[in-house]
Amino acid sequence: LAEATSAINRGGTISVTDLMDHAITESQILFEGTAHQNNWFLYHDALSAWWEKEAQAYLASRGLANRQVRALGATNAGTRYAGRLPGDSPEMMPPDCSLFADTENALRLHIALTCGLSRDDPQRFS
Repeated sequence: LAEATSAINRGGTISVTDLMDHAITESQILFEGTAHQNNWFLYHDALSAWWEKEAQAYLASRGLANRQVRALGATNAGTRYAGRLPGDSPEMMPPDCSLFADTENALRLHIALTCGLSRDDPQRFS
């Protein structure tokens, strides 16, 4: 996970299975000790790599084949979304639409506003 995070921070890419491992690990931590510790569901939007046959086989190998939010039965039958979620729609995924940019802009603002503080000041952003 550290390598994946480092690659992303450098503007690189990671394997979808690394993303899946991260989602699984963080979900296990989140639900540990709760009533849903053993039956939580995984959700991801319609990222095409996530829904590829090989990626789904990987999730099955991790025991999560039937623990994903997805379209079932005749939902989306005859379309490219059969058996999975409908397409990438930024307005349905606020982080993709604008929140990542908002977060990045806020971070840059805080760095600029605190650049005059001494390097050892705990309120300084870097």
